[in-house]
Amino acid sequence: MCRVLVRWQDKRRVLDNDDKWESTRRRRGDIVSVFPDGHEWGTAERLPDYVSLDMTGVPVSEMVPYTRHSESQIVDRRGKPFLKHKRNFSLQFEELPSAVLAGLNRDGKADVSYAEIKGRILNRETGLRQ
Repeated sequence: MCRVLVRWQDKRRVLDNDDKWESTRRRRGDIVSVFPDGHEWGTAERLPDYVSLDMTGVPVSEMVPYTRHSESQIVDRRGKPFLKHKRNFSLQFEELPSAVLAGLNRDGKADVSYAEIKGRILNRETGLRQ
């Protein structure tokens, strides 16, 4: 089994550096990281920003490719360079079964099977479902 951390809410806007916020923000559904069963998330990796999916029978190696992200160097309006991070895969929460969504809303975690999320992961680069 693996444990998957997914962004539940869009990253909050930081007005003092708008360019960087827009280019590096995480969006709802971004698949952030994958760990083996039993991994304990930190205090920041919980509701209201993140949720955890426990996937029985799914090895970590099966989900790790969905954590890929693109990086590119960008220069902001003040001429300061920074790295742009864009997550390539997004879980479409609105398409999950209602029981799973209820658990995520209530507890910030849910047990799901690979079949329940298959076809509900969007590749943002290609627009195809995984």
